[in-house]
This record gives sequence, C-alpha cells and structure tokens, in this order.
Amino acid sequence: MNSFAERESELSELLNSVSGKLISELQKENLRLNQENAKLRLSLINAKANLAKKETISLKFVIMQDIIERMTAIRIHRITLPYERMEFDDDDEPKGVRLEISQTMLNTHIDERNVIDYSLYLAKACGYEAEIKKYHENNENDSIDSDDDETEEKKDDNTNENSLNIKNNDENSPDVIYVPCLQQRHFKDIEHLRKLLPDIFFDMFGIQHNKLSLFYASLQKYLSKQVT
Repeated sequence: MNSFAERESELSELLNSVSGKLISELQKENLRLNQENAKLRLSLINAKANLAKKETISLKFVIMQDIIERMTAIRIHRITLPYERMEFDDDDEPKGVRLEISQTMLNTHIDERNVIDYSLYLAKACGYEAEIKKYHENNENDSIDSDDDETEEKKDDNTNENSLNIKNNDENSPDVIYVPCLQQRHFKDIEHLRKLLPDIFFDMFGIQHNKLSLFYASLQKYLSKQVT
C-alpha cells in the first residue's frame, strides 16, 4: 500500500514538473509572440505613415504640375532619374535626368493640334549629382551587389558613351538636351506642327540650362501662331 502511494506521489510530482515546464514554455512563447505582434503593429503604423507621406508628396506634385501648366502651358508628365533608366538605356539616348514634357499655346482657346511632346535630358543634372548619387547608392544597397570591376567598367562606359560629347568642365557646352517625341502623334498633327515650328524643333539639339527660358518662350511663340 505504501509502495503504491509512493509511486502515485512520484507520478504526481513528475506530472507537476512536466506541466510546470510546459506552462513556462508557453508563457515564454506567448511573451515572444506579443513582442512580435507589437513590432508588427509598429511596422504597420510606420508603413501607413510612410504611405500617407508619399501620397501627400504625390498630391503636391500633381498640384505643382497643374499650376505650372496653367501658368506656362507646360506639362511635366514624368521625371526619370538616371539610375531608374539605366537598364533600359539606348546607346543613342542622352544621359542624365529625363523630363517628359508637353507644351502648347498659352491662351484660353487651346488647339489640341498645337501640342508638342518632347523630352529634356539634364545631361549634367544641373547640380543634382550628389542627391542622385545618394539615391542611386540607396537603390543599389537594396539589390545584390555587383562585381567592383564590372561596376567600374560600366561607369567608364557611361562616361564614354555620350553621343553628344558633352564636357562638364566646358561652361559653353550644352547641358540640356532636347529630343522631340512625336511617334504617337497622328501624321496630320505632325503636318500641322510643321507649319508652325521651325525644322530645328523636329531634331535633337543641345542648349544651356540658363537659356531654357528663351527656349520655352520661343517654342511658345511658334505654337501660338495661327495657321489658316
């Protein structure tokens, strides 16, 4: 009888020990899950805050687009930084920041035919090189690092493959490249534009950024001409 009671006591102690350990493990796991849940909640809050911030920036950009278009009849559809277009770069395409633009005549009665679509390439980034480099480096850090020699070779290729031969040290060299984009336009619209614009606006050419105001004014003057 005593032997049975002793075994029952041992089993009871063993069960209490096992259940105690299980309860302790469950408590630890529950604490870990609560901490993970708190981190996820914080990450979600931060993600929502970042999304709201980006949406605000996007809205401000849209408002800026509208104001500029109302004041100047110039619409900037898209701004592409160099590292965003590096993989799809064409050998004949100018380097630098690309701005995709539409410009029309500045009056209350806008003729849809009097719209010229073009891209401006800021070949020397007009002073934004440091910021662009920072964003480029951040973008590279999020991807797989490439071989140093290969990276240096690409840098050399990007430096040498400039079909316009723009020299950064030459103050008189063009640092903004104009490229017409009329591929999507109907041929009748292009014929109409040819009656308004000099031939130079149908070819790629370079200008200096401090002459952009003259460029816009000149283009505006021709677009506002009346064609019978």
